[in-house]
Amino acid sequence: MPVCDEVNVANLVMGWFTATQKFLLDFSLLPYDSEKGQPLTSVSQLTAADEMVFQQYYHNHRVLQHGNLTGMILFQTSSSWKSIKGFKSPYFSWLKSHRDFLNYTKFKTDTLEVCGFLLGAHPGHLRRDEAEVELRGSLGLDLEEFPFQLSSRTIPVRIKEGESGRFSFQAVVVETAAQHASHLCEKFYLLEDPKRAAVKYPYTGMYQFVPVLKSKEWSISKIYQFSRLHVAIIEDSKTIYIQNLPDLNNLVADQNISMFHWFMA
Repeated sequence: MPVCDEVNVANLVMGWFTATQKFLLDFSLLPYDSEKGQPLTSVSQLTAADEMVFQQYYHNHRVLQHGNLTGMILFQTSSSWKSIKGFKSPYFSWLKSHRDFLNYTKFKTDTLEVCGFLLGAHPGHLRRDEAEVELRGSLGLDLEEFPFQLSSRTIPVRIKEGESGRFSFQAVVVETAAQHASHLCEKFYLLEDPKRAAVKYPYTGMYQFVPVLKSKEWSISKIYQFSRLHVAIIEDSKTIYIQNLPDLNNLVADQNISMFHWFMA
């Protein structure tokens, strides 16, 4: 959300609130850090509010160096996320025209950080919800342990150490709260070799995790080279058309193995 100075923050927030209330069904803004508190359903509740109310409902909002306002909000609506982000939806058109951007986050956090990406995973076709469940199983993580999500989007990586140049590409990225990023990367480093993991985890086992956070093992140049490899894999992908085939995720009778496993074998 672009801003000229911090004085305009409240007006921009209320402008977003008014538009969101207009376009989304059953919209209400909820307190971010507390289960208690009144849901806000009218902009008048913000107009008359003091600074404490903004702090309660708009979490960690701040103006970045390039002049954009960023932060976290918690709202509920009966409109689907697909309709919210649909290119033809009136709300998406409003967001785009006002240069506002919404990213879906499945857990509360101050800030999100990209840990890395799945090498060769097509950002337009991976079913992220199912992939997250499978990855948690392969990592041995409980639901509340190191919360993370998969997101399909464009990310930049540095090309050379000490230089400002960036290489941007689309990928299925692993995101988590900033305080969990290094620990989650260590977990993902323990994933099995893709050739072995694909037997037990046919949906995500074939993908290698590549971090975007520099470490002793992962230099800037190494991350960049794997990013170029990922783009080459995606560009070389071919479309396969299948007709009259049941759900690939159904289990094959008496074998407890999905049809997807046999399809990928």
